[in-house]
Amino acid sequence: MVKLLHRPILDDETYSYRAFDGHLVLYHTENRSLRGRVSLYNSITYEVMLCSDLMLHYRMNSGHAFDLAERRIISLLNTPLQGVR
Repeated sequence: MVKLLHRPILDDETYSYRAFDGHLVLYHTENRSLRGRVSLYNSITYEVMLCSDLMLHYRMNSGHAFDLAERRIISLLNTPLQGVR
């Protein structure tokens, strides 16, 4: 299942303001499901259900950003993410 999200991934951004210019990829658990989010050029965000029942009893959150200008990958481990708590 793929769903279009109408909110940015990064917490300090709004629908009309994007602080980061690059690609964002992350995964997180929600209840017992594993979901991924991707935003190419940090414009439109898609959420993909990767697994509906992981049978995990702890949270998993991880993400990475690809900085287009510097051509490097940045970990989003300590970055506040919207809707991923």
